[in-house]
Amino acid sequence: MMDRLREFISAESDKLKDMTFKEKASYIWEYYKIPIIVAVAVIFLAGSLVDAIWIHPPKKMHLQIAFLEGYQSEEAMDAFAGELEAALLSPAELEEQQIMGASFMSGTGDPQMDMANSQKFFAMVAANDIDFLIFPEEALQEYANQGMCSDLGEILDASLLDKLEGRLVRANDETGFERMYAVRVDGIPIFEKGLNVKGQVLAICVSSHRTENAKKAAAFIFG
Repeated sequence: MMDRLREFISAESDKLKDMTFKEKASYIWEYYKIPIIVAVAVIFLAGSLVDAIWIHPPKKMHLQIAFLEGYQSEEAMDAFAGELEAALLSPAELEEQQIMGASFMSGTGDPQMDMANSQKFFAMVAANDIDFLIFPEEALQEYANQGMCSDLGEILDASLLDKLEGRLVRANDETGFERMYAVRVDGIPIFEKGLNVKGQVLAICVSSHRTENAKKAAAFIFG
């Protein structure tokens, strides 16, 4: 097999040696364009994978905030997340971690978009990738019935809970037991910079696997 390969290479070299540069380029492209295209694609894909995995890996999520009702602009959500990042993450941590806000509002007037938002939200909840839930206070009992919210009494420090007593909102869990599920955000400075959250509350998603990060963020926001 190696002998035949050497014979092939020798024959191709003989064909090319008397050609001009333009003729060589035309000949090679005519007969080898598919292998060349495949080779370039493989090299590009390999380079992209190396860049994504080792050189510029995606940042890990430190905190994910879900806005469930009301229009939120990307600029306002980015500013909100940026203020949290500046307060909670060191410069070194900012190189590897990020905080993001995402809107999952329903009632857009587009049934397909509403369905897509709902599917994306529940997929992220199932993947333990939502930490804070922000939604209208009147919807709290509905979310509590669905088992979506963590009991803040089991997560936040007692000193912060005492400070928040006038803001805490309670609802009954699935068994009818009353729990502290949310905090009113009206009048909190970080929420008054372009976000549409009047009459809304903040809760910690029951499936969050970053409750320690959420606890620290809540202490900054309400402390």
